[in-house]
Amino acid sequence: MRRSLTQRQRVILGDGEELDVARAREGHVQAARLLPRRHPEVGAIVLECTSMPPYAAAIREETGLPVHDLTTFVGWALAAERRKEFEGWM
Repeated sequence: MRRSLTQRQRVILGDGEELDVARAREGHVQAARLLPRRHPEVGAIVLECTSMPPYAAAIREETGLPVHDLTTFVGWALAAERRKEFEGWM
């Protein structure tokens, strides 16, 4: 039996013009909610699709787990590249 595409999938895969962001956010949060229930050993979530970063905060809030995605990776890489001299007290 073939599952029908979600509204988000139809918009992204079909190059649609309008996405129901609240509905997409809820779908991502629902899916993420299952992960630690099914796999309690998971310590962080990695969002591998470039359309997912807008939902990272909601997923982190719901699961309590750190959420990484392309934007956090780029920020991490830039921080290492542009590292400044330490300015705290020791």
